[in-house]
Amino acid sequence: MKQVLVRIVIALAGVLPMVATASVAIGDYQTPTFNVAQGKPFLIPITVDKAGTVSVAIFSPDGDEVRVLPPQQTSKGETLNFSWDGKDAEGKTVPNEAWLPKVTLKTQGGKSVFDPSRNSGGEVIDAIVPDFGRRGDLSFTLDAPSRLLVRAGLKSGPLMQTMVNWAPRAAGKNRVAWNGFDHDNQVKLLDDSRLGVLVTGYRLPDHTIITEGSDDNY
Repeated sequence: MKQVLVRIVIALAGVLPMVATASVAIGDYQTPTFNVAQGKPFLIPITVDKAGTVSVAIFSPDGDEVRVLPPQQTSKGETLNFSWDGKDAEGKTVPNEAWLPKVTLKTQGGKSVFDPSRNSGGEVIDAIVPDFGRRGDLSFTLDAPSRLLVRAGLKSGPLMQTMVNWAPRAAGKNRVAWNGFDHDNQVKLLDDSRLGVLVTGYRLPDHTIITEGSDDNY
């Protein structure tokens, strides 16, 4: 039986098309966020190990394709810089959000796709303890780009203020502006010994592009 299976595998290997082995990847960004109001493009470095045509598509958090950047030809081992101006396919500036690039390399032997959302992101973050500034500002450090929920209230009591409502945040040092009061700006929670602050969320895929400075909203 084993000999029969081996013969079938060998026979299929001669019939099925070869799977492309070329690899393509996204490099490190120069900056963790993209301020679209500054008028400067965001550079996406792409490395490949075979010659071919490289294209980069930008996707929304919901998985919708919002823009396909002009393709570029590349040689083996070359690094390309793709430039995104922060606009969608209709020329409208995207809102402040988290955007994910997906890269496709087409070669004579087939194509290779690098999609960070397939093998990164989704891990729950629930152990962040923020530092308080004098005026109530919160500061903390993130190991990776994440989507956060930040709330304040009274321990064993109600939640009374939401400072960050499931918004994307870049990796590294983060600061959340807060005056220390509740939602109605009537009760100064910062002076209450029962103050409790919740910082939770989940990790976004690697190579997420977080835009800021936009006045537009879909």
